[in-house]
Amino acid sequence: GQYSGSASTSCSTCAAGKRLTNSATGTESSACSSCGTGQYSGSASESCSSCAAGKILVNSDTGSESSACSSCSTGQYSGAASTSCSTCAAGKYLVDSDIGIESSACASCSSGQYSGSASESCASCVAGKYLTDSNTGVESSACTDCSSGQHSGSGSDACSSCAAGKYLHDSDTGTATEACTDCSTGEYSGSEATSCSSCAAGKYLVDSNTGSESSACTSCGTGQFSGAASTSCSTCVAGKRLTNSATGTESSACTDCSTGRYSGSASESCSSCAAGKYLIDEATGAESSACSSCGTGQYSGSASASCSSCAAGKFLIDLATGDENSACTNCASGKYSASATESCTACEAGKLLVFSATGTESSACTSCGTGQFSGAASISCTNCAAGKHLTDAATGAEASACTDCSSGQYSGSASASCVSCAEGKSLVNAATGIESSACADCNLGTYSGSVASTSCTNCVAGTYSDAASSSCSECSSGKYSGESSGSCIACDAGKILTDAATGVEDSACTSCSSGQYSGSSSTICEACEAGKYLTNSDTGTESSACTSCGSGQYSGTASISCSSCTAGKLLTDSAVGVEASACTDCGAGKYSAVEATSCTDCETGTYSAQQSSACVSCAAGKHLTDAATGVESSACTDCDTGQYSGSASASCADCASGKYLTDSATGTESSACTICVSGKYSDSTSISCTDCAAGTYSGESSSSCTACSSGKHLTNSETGTESLACTSCNPGQYSIESSTACTDCDPGKYTASVGISADSCTACETGRYAEESGSTECALCSSGKYIGAVGQIGCLDCLQGQWSEDGATSCTDCISGKFNADIGTSADSCAVCGAGKYSENAGSTSCDNCDAGKALADDGSSVSSHDSVLDCSSCLPGQWSEAASATCTDCPVGMFSAEIGTSAASCSICADGHYNESPGSTSCESCEAGKALTGNGVDPTNHDSESDCSTCSGSWSEAGAATCIDCSAGKFNAGVGTSVDACVICAAGKYVESTSATACDSCEAGKALADDGSSATSHDSASDCIECTPGSWAAATSASCTACAVGKYFGSFGTLESDCAICSSGKFAATEGSTSCSDCEAGKFLNDNEEPFITVLASLWLLAQHAVVEHTLLLVQQFVTIAWLGSTLTI
Repeated sequence: GQYSGSASTSCSTCAAGKRLTNSATGTESSACSSCGTGQYSGSASESCSSCAAGKILVNSDTGSESSACSSCSTGQYSGAASTSCSTCAAGKYLVDSDIGIESSACASCSSGQYSGSASESCASCVAGKYLTDSNTGVESSACTDCSSGQHSGSGSDACSSCAAGKYLHDSDTGTATEACTDCSTGEYSGSEATSCSSCAAGKYLVDSNTGSESSACTSCGTGQFSGAASTSCSTCVAGKRLTNSATGTESSACTDCSTGRYSGSASESCSSCAAGKYLIDEATGAESSACSSCGTGQYSGSASASCSSCAAGKFLIDLATGDENSACTNCASGKYSASATESCTACEAGKLLVFSATGTESSACTSCGTGQFSGAASISCTNCAAGKHLTDAATGAEASACTDCSSGQYSGSASASCVSCAEGKSLVNAATGIESSACADCNLGTYSGSVASTSCTNCVAGTYSDAASSSCSECSSGKYSGESSGSCIACDAGKILTDAATGVEDSACTSCSSGQYSGSSSTICEACEAGKYLTNSDTGTESSACTSCGSGQYSGTASISCSSCTAGKLLTDSAVGVEASACTDCGAGKYSAVEATSCTDCETGTYSAQQSSACVSCAAGKHLTDAATGVESSACTDCDTGQYSGSASASCADCASGKYLTDSATGTESSACTICVSGKYSDSTSISCTDCAAGTYSGESSSSCTACSSGKHLTNSETGTESLACTSCNPGQYSIESSTACTDCDPGKYTASVGISADSCTACETGRYAEESGSTECALCSSGKYIGAVGQIGCLDCLQGQWSEDGATSCTDCISGKFNADIGTSADSCAVCGAGKYSENAGSTSCDNCDAGKALADDGSSVSSHDSVLDCSSCLPGQWSEAASATCTDCPVGMFSAEIGTSAASCSICADGHYNESPGSTSCESCEAGKALTGNGVDPTNHDSESDCSTCSGSWSEAGAATCIDCSAGKFNAGVGTSVDACVICAAGKYVESTSATACDSCEAGKALADDGSSATSHDSASDCIECTPGSWAAATSASCTACAVGKYFGSFGTLESDCAICSSGKFAATEGSTSCSDCEAGKFLNDNEEPFITVLASLWLLAQHAVVEHTLLLVQQFVTIAWLGSTLTI
């Protein structure tokens, strides 16, 4: 893996990322070749390695596969020696990442499956959906919900329908037996039904295998009722009344008394319990048995099934009302009550009311806070004023509750106790709860030694105190002070303390004696030790007061100056005052000057005898061999051949590298040696210069030839300056040492600098890439892409539901509440879920639908309103919504739903006899008695107003009736009938043949009807009017026929009294109701003037016929006989 040119002294190594192709050359460009695409090598390699299949090259300048190669990302593949990975197309999935051919690496998704690009597997459409686009990775794009009434299993590409007579109960299966269920008894359906329909109440099922109600259902017969989903019709049992034919249960058809009402057996109306009572037994006709009085603290209105309790915090004032506002009133301020009470309780003194709606004091009342007081029935507590403290919380007067703080103490508002000022402080303001405001620190030089002080005490002389001190401290050694001092004063340097209890320095301090020193705060003076002398008496440290004797000098104790050794001697002991003891002679080969502290070796090329003050030099052309002698012949030797020396040389010198010897008899190199010219070099002892090896350069006087440093390449070998010999590599290139040319940085690396080495090509940082070799910069990954590793040659795509901006190192999931079906280029690419939708998972590609029966109104303005299934609010009973609804829809007027609906079909039309006028209703109102409503459950507009209830005419109904019940023949109703009693039998002389009559017809003149209303069958036909017998008459509407009076007759029946004719002259009619007149018998005649008498007689005769007293009848008969015999008696 190495190479060299001719005349090389060493071999060079091929750089990493290259391989050796020619070892017999001195230039890298000739010796080394770059590795091929997808290959790598370390330095000194003779061959390159390829990245294995399934990996790509990220760094060619390394010999380690783990550093050179990186595995393809999920869903990608590559062949051997690849520099980039490929992605399986949408609709396919990865089966083998270790192959470079898509047809072998990727397989198409199976039927009913889909995938996005870069997928390792295919996904199946979930049950209930079918595949519409296999070339996408997003389920919402790939799969479509089956249509209503259709089903599918997982992985389906089509949906199936249920047969007629069945309905879809599970869309998430592919088999009809699992998906479809037979309609229940009384239900029917067509094909593709998601539910079965029931025959409406009042009808029954005849054919379940049809989607049309008209074909499936038939109306019940007269007098029958049925509920929805019925297969037959029923009749009400005795003891109940039919109120609704359109229901299947007796309890609905035959209505019990309404809430709070009661009735006895055979009752057609119900009675109400009075206000202040409630129903306990509806099955009785007596109020005493049916109703009970409300309990303590309870109230009720009329017709109540139960009593209501006054809420906690209120008490009862009127039990006979159904309105809480009238029945109950709030407790007075400071009082509380439980529910169902008739009085309130006050909080005791020392407490305040916090919750009136409770029956326990522990819940209603709480103790006043620290430093607070209150009276009974309080709703707030009062604070003790600042400067006072609480002594009795259970009073409403501050004078009783609060006490002034003691001397030296303070308190803030609402304090339970007072606080004493600490030691070192004195009280300045008792009316505050803050120590910094209440207490002042003692000043410097004063103190307070106990708590609760109101003033501070002065310190005595010789002591001091800091601010806020609890005592005074004695001055430290060497210091003094006067009275009330905040600090002590030190004696000046050069003086010592003699009296600490004074504030005057002249009295406290005395100067040191001559030759002594002291520092500030000193109590004694000191002297310098031997070997030193005094230079400053005004200091307390020896290092500042005393100075060591100079080099070659010595001194005794307490000296004020030092002495010097003479020349030829050296100092051996500076701490002595005598030269003989302090100084020693220098030996041979050494010397010393005056004040020497050591003997100096003779300089190079010089020598000396003992006790010398200087050394002697060897002559030029010689070098020193023995310095410790005073004789030149013994001290100096001639230079060897080829060497030179000057005067006083210790040795002979070689010419310097880059020069060669020309004159040995001289003492300077410039005279003895000649420099090598440019392009040549020499080492020491050379007698000639050598040419530089190929590929190197040198200047004059070079000891070697130099290779261009890494980052440069050779352009001129005949110069000694690198800047002239070598040229820096351009940006995007590098070179190793001794290069004759520069090499491009590998793909995935760059350099913007000039003149860099092989190791200085920088791997592109995360988020950037370089596709080409020789790059001077790395490009940013565009938005929607990323690079998470360094040294990459391309960017990876983010997944759907993610986004990235330019230069991204990773992709960011769309947050919960947002989605993105595509790859996003910024955070704004993630859209907030729309109304009726939410997403709980980060990285969502679509939003989930709120379930049917729930809604989410926010239209995408707030992400926090779409990040949880809990954001879907349940509709109320009486409302419905389908999946993904923004709002809940009220059941329309005329319809209702007692439950939360999941479709418009959840709202039912009000039953016959019922209506409602409010949208979103959970029930319907009953038509009042005397009215009826027959809508047949088809059109809600027939049930959307009380006006839809038609007034019964000639008929009657109870509350909630579907139809009016006609008055039977023989009866009529002129008004509004609320019970069967409203139908009245026709009066005498009248009849009615039709039902539902509002009036009776009159019997025609000449006929009569005697029944006075006791039997309807006596008035239900015109034939009930009996024709009068001959000799009688009747006007229209007569109860009976009237006989023609005595003396009158009529051969038929008459319609007027005038139809009865007076008998003609000579004829008479002695009885009422005569059909003819009789002739007077022979021998008699009838005088017209006797008509009154005859009339009277006839009347008397009739009276006699009706007499009940026997003797009266006899008397009358005798009288008439006499009269008839012609008596002239006038009566």
